[in-house]
Amino acid sequence: MVSPFRVGSTVNARRLSVNDSFRDVENNIRRAVAKLNELWDQIHMSESARVSRVGVASEESMVAAVGTDIENGLNKIDRMRSQLKMEPWQNAKAPPGSIELLKSIESEMKKLKPLYDTRKREQDELLEQLTQLSFRLGVEEENIVRNEEDVSQSFFMNS
Repeated sequence: MVSPFRVGSTVNARRLSVNDSFRDVENNIRRAVAKLNELWDQIHMSESARVSRVGVASEESMVAAVGTDIENGLNKIDRMRSQLKMEPWQNAKAPPGSIELLKSIESEMKKLKPLYDTRKREQDELLEQLTQLSFRLGVEEENIVRNEEDVSQSFFMNS
């Protein structure tokens, strides 16, 4: 679909004057606003809500939210890949701060989540087995290794 805000979408190959181009843009904006009003009338949106939706404040907050989501997503991917002993994730295509990057991050997280969940489940099962074995062997609970850091610390202390 062609954006209604692109100048020239309804223009033939001939050169048009600035006034014709301006009229084209103005008509496209009027049609878009009329369509929005039609949609908002269907849900009985208040005038103040309409004004705030048309303002740029919502767009600015959307851009800020995209930036925050990208930062949080990259941190999650880094943590997950680190815990899975994988190489750091590289963004090959998407421009920094773009919606395309956000979608790439979401896609990467969808790929990592099953691996991460499986590994977490396996780790929980191993910890449960360790707890049962330590109980059977009479090892006190505070001596049980609970996480990867404890494992490496106890390994190096006993070596």
